[in-house]
Amino acid sequence: MKPLTTITLSIYYFLSIGGFAQSSALLPNAVELPKFTTNPVCTATERGRLIYNTTDNKSYYCNGSTWVDMSAGGLALPYSSSNNAANPNNSFAVLNTSSGRAIYGETQSAIGLAGTGVYGNASSTSPSVLNTGVTGYNASTNAFGYGVYGYHDGSGVGVYGVVKGGGTAVKGFASNLFGGTGNGIGVEGISTTNTGVYGRSNSGVGVLGESTNDIGVFAKSTNDNAINAISTNRIGAYIESTNNSSGFAALYVQQYGTDKAAVFNGGDVYMSDNLAVFGTATVENGKGLVRSNNATQLKVVRITATLSGTNLASGSFLEGGTLNYEDFSAVPTVLVGHVNNSTATGDWHKVMVVPINVSATQCQFRITNLSSSSATFNAAWNILVIGAK
Repeated sequence: MKPLTTITLSIYYFLSIGGFAQSSALLPNAVELPKFTTNPVCTATERGRLIYNTTDNKSYYCNGSTWVDMSAGGLALPYSSSNNAANPNNSFAVLNTSSGRAIYGETQSAIGLAGTGVYGNASSTSPSVLNTGVTGYNASTNAFGYGVYGYHDGSGVGVYGVVKGGGTAVKGFASNLFGGTGNGIGVEGISTTNTGVYGRSNSGVGVLGESTNDIGVFAKSTNDNAINAISTNRIGAYIESTNNSSGFAALYVQQYGTDKAAVFNGGDVYMSDNLAVFGTATVENGKGLVRSNNATQLKVVRITATLSGTNLASGSFLEGGTLNYEDFSAVPTVLVGHVNNSTATGDWHKVMVVPINVSATQCQFRITNLSSSSATFNAAWNILVIGAK
């Protein structure tokens, strides 16, 4: 067989600034490209041509406007392209089989949203529920690893979410829709020295926890406040439950230590319904409360009754002096106490006052002269009314 010889091809480039010619050699095992110390002009006329730069020792091809470094994998920056890959196919995929990063994005800009290392955009204005700009997935089957991890070297924010409308800036969702049990935690905040989860809103809710069948917000702290809720103009913490089953409270506080389970400080506590205490209730630094001997809720009314009589004979009595008080659900107990003797006049100390005709709303009094002489008096007796609420 006749040996293959070297064939020299002459390739001529005609540029707008002048023409030049370079030779390209077809060797037995290679093609020798035209050599330049400086890349010539690349226009639409030169699109598809190849050269070799002897200054940086790199091969280039003309894309119609610029010379593209062929050793860089064919992606010239800024790079932009598009295709029509349908799920589950990928438009761009990188696999790293070692311990490094598959894709690394970095920006050195310090200007607002322009300084973004990696930016994902879901541009549909009417997407489905699970349409996402950036999705992080971790295939781990144990308790370690993260789907999305945010990190900040300073005192800023590791993960930051913004919503322009009435949606949710950051949302955690533990569900069995993707397989598994769905018994995990939607959002968990952990801090070794500060706040685990911090929510702030100028007009709405700072932190909203909602659950259909379990706990909306679960807070646990070893050395500090489990929940610290602050509001300038409205409610610091609002808790709501629509559960109708017994044994599940809207607010449940458990103290496993020896200190207080809950402290209300700096204001009044208002309750629009019943309060049940399974233990000892005290007020004003350890003082006890009066309680009923059964489950009936009682109320106590303190009131005064001004009674008078003129020349009430010895051993006789008079009746009247109707006293109205708050409505009770049943007939209460009416007790007569001491006299306001600083304003009392006459022989009030000679008579005995007994409540009669007691009803749920009022009573009258029988006043009996117990002395051996007549009595004239005008005095205000203190009355205590105790009965079912």
